[in-house]
Amino acid sequence: TLGVDLAPGSGDGPVVVSSAITGRPGAERLRRRDVIESVNGRATRNLDDLARVLGEFKVGDEVSVGVRRGSRR
Repeated sequence: TLGVDLAPGSGDGPVVVSSAITGRPGAERLRRRDVIESVNGRATRNLDDLARVLGEFKVGDEVSVGVRRGSRR
């Protein structure tokens, strides 16, 4: 997981709905209302896409997460 709670969003990516879970590496960089648009360059338009992409990695692997925060990417 990415160490945050997510909601489905509106088709452009899952939305972070909670603060980072303490002790999860990288989670402190994600903020409430961030939209997760991609993981390692692969689109994540919904929770199913995100789960599918993350399922290809092992626990402890580092991934690059494409995030939209407001109008900034």
